[in-house]
Amino acid sequence: MQGRLTIGCRRGITFLEQQAEVDAERIGILGHSMGGRLTCLVAGTDKRVKAASPSVGGSGFLQTDLWGLPGSARRVSGDLKLFQKTLAGQAYLSRIECPILFLSATNDFNAPLDFVERGMALVPHDQKRTVYAVHLNHRFTPEADVSRQLWFDAHLNSRLELPQTPETELLLQQEDGIPIYRVKPDASRPIERVDIYYGYERDPRNRFWADANAQQIDNVWVAKCPVFDNLEPLFVLANVSYRLTSGERHEGDPKTFILSVTDAAYPNDLKKANVKVTETQNRMIDDFHRGFHDWYTLQLNNQHHWYYATRKLTDPRWSGPDGGRLIFELTTTKPENMLGVQIDTNAWRGYSGFKRVTYTAIVPLERAGKHSVQLRASDFVAEDGATLSDWYGITELAFRPADKTLPIDNTLGQWQGEVPKFASLRWEGGKLLISPKPYPEAGVNASGENGLTNPEFQKAIERSLKQ
Repeated sequence: MQGRLTIGCRRGITFLEQQAEVDAERIGILGHSMGGRLTCLVAGTDKRVKAASPSVGGSGFLQTDLWGLPGSARRVSGDLKLFQKTLAGQAYLSRIECPILFLSATNDFNAPLDFVERGMALVPHDQKRTVYAVHLNHRFTPEADVSRQLWFDAHLNSRLELPQTPETELLLQQEDGIPIYRVKPDASRPIERVDIYYGYERDPRNRFWADANAQQIDNVWVAKCPVFDNLEPLFVLANVSYRLTSGERHEGDPKTFILSVTDAAYPNDLKKANVKVTETQNRMIDDFHRGFHDWYTLQLNNQHHWYYATRKLTDPRWSGPDGGRLIFELTTTKPENMLGVQIDTNAWRGYSGFKRVTYTAIVPLERAGKHSVQLRASDFVAEDGATLSDWYGITELAFRPADKTLPIDNTLGQWQGEVPKFASLRWEGGKLLISPKPYPEAGVNASGENGLTNPEFQKAIERSLKQ
């Protein structure tokens, strides 16, 4: 199928070449998800493509285990070695000669960030860039999305010149034992800001990216990236936000665009550099002084469909205490509302023998004004009626109108009034414990299956579309 689709795309290029209104020397290709994969297959086999931009697809290496996650490779029927040589994305990325910008999201399931980095390293020239929308899966922020338009403006229309990938150093050996990430962006155009993030989770689909609060020193941005467990990797990411001029912006475009760069250090690296464990567990999950900075948000301007979600609880610093309560405040503008609080457990962890389960707690908000909510694990119920036994294994926490929880319950009624404001999300009570790591041992595949199956893949697509 993929081979036939690739041939079909190449025939499409032949058709375009024959049209009077088309400049055959300025043909580009882009695609999203499966289209991203096709973008790389076509660009890697057809030199008529002068610029390419795959998004959330085409990274390559999907049939390879993620670091420290035996059994996480995606399954493929038939001869795996033959597939790797003939259809796997990495076989084509190494053949791409045209400029390529890979647009993705830090938590994408179809093009995991670690594989995007590995795949883009194979592209045999320096006319390549990566862009990551932080906290998102299979979608982008406007600042990330517009970078693709600019890529084609630069390479097909010669309207501008995009900055180079930032120069970086991950400095592990420090007197205080805390790694520092140093980022020197290309200053060929005005820089709005530089954001530096770091995380620990082995699986990029579940990784929480904590803001490292980068500080500018002359034309360099630096940030400390402290470690909680030196037996786990340290991943770092920088997004450089560049200003757009009025002449470069179209109606609806954001004021900035981003270019990204990532690095990583693994346990052996941390040990050699004498990196110290300086981070501890924290009961305050989010005080919201920066809004939903640590979350991804959807439909914020729609009072009936708003959605806030975070992977912060996958970070061991914010894991739930045994027997503790989840507490938060919120303010509503209308009475007679119902809030849905959802917890996903063990997303993408089939390699560890776990299945993804979504648990929901419905919170009645009878009056308008300020509310204080306290929830125990047992308040969360799955679709089959099972209750959440403890806080272990949480991969996502979400707030949304109760009538939009999955499966949708039409008896709950639509959200009334403005989108609520949240404050002081925290753990109280119980005992803070270091939870067992949700990873299989080397050589053990607890699920009996090899990675992401086709039904799981389709469910992920459907979930993305519903959101």
